[in-house]
Amino acid sequence: MFRCLKGSVSQLHLPHCEIYNSGGCDFLSVAHVTDDDIIEFIPPLETTDTHVIINISGFSAYGEVKDEDSPTVPIRALVLLFYKPPDVPKKRSILNVLLLPRNVVIREVQEEWKRRNGDKYIYIETNPRCQLTPNKEYELFTDLTDEYLIQPKDAEFVDFESYENYFPTFQLFIQTVVEQVNLLLKDNGGEESVWERLVWLPGNTNGGGSSSSGSSSSSGGGSSSSGSSGDGGGSSSSSSSSNNSSSSGGSGGGSSGGGSSSSGGSGDGGGGGSSSSSSSSNNSSSSGSSGGSSSGGSSSGGS
Repeated sequence: MFRCLKGSVSQLHLPHCEIYNSGGCDFLSVAHVTDDDIIEFIPPLETTDTHVIINISGFSAYGEVKDEDSPTVPIRALVLLFYKPPDVPKKRSILNVLLLPRNVVIREVQEEWKRRNGDKYIYIETNPRCQLTPNKEYELFTDLTDEYLIQPKDAEFVDFESYENYFPTFQLFIQTVVEQVNLLLKDNGGEESVWERLVWLPGNTNGGGSSSSGSSSSSGGGSSSSGSSGDGGGSSSSSSSSNNSSSSGGSGGGSSGGGSSSSGGSGDGGGGGSSSSSSSSNNSSSSGSSGGSSSGGSSSGGS
């Protein structure tokens, strides 16, 4: 939930993961839970490639929603990799593959994995971008020839709505020490890959190169900064009319109701990217903090 001085913020930008020219943006709106717990749905002032924009006069609880009867279309998504190197003298290693919407904050995913597992898993930096269709089944393939296991064999892309736990969609168990692996993600029964990368597995080189959690590099991608706009979470920004004013953006609280299903960057539990706001008053400060509300049987989501 956002709280600020009344009138100090005039506009709110909520990140989404819809593909702009697919038609999915036409079904986005913003749910607003007032101080009286009344839910109203606000049509966007503008929808960009990355954000839904509305004018506001104050903060309570805001979140993107998407019509339940909207057509099922692909959204922008990320494939994130967490690797557990083999423990000497054992050779078995595990590569976890997470399918998530684009507006997650990679830093928050890393922090949650470290909280649960300590330093056992290494985040592998690669190009994570792809397009996935909600509730569609996908399969993971590899170029390894023997002594490996992928489970499950196929899985639905379901973590576009509630994804704050960041569970792996697939796990690749490797029984031998390998330095690299080629990964392919395909539609279940399809021939074309929706995502394909050559991945270097840290710590498996002959020289025993060291690696640290959250900072490993792979052949597929350069460095990325968590919280950046677009991939791995929308950035937060604000504009102020005075040098003495300050504002900070936080995750928007997902609200839903009246038969709509919530989507977009705002989400409960650190799911969505940050939102940006425009400040218009001097010597005032606004702060954003995450919050979420739900009502009327609506489901919160991260489009």
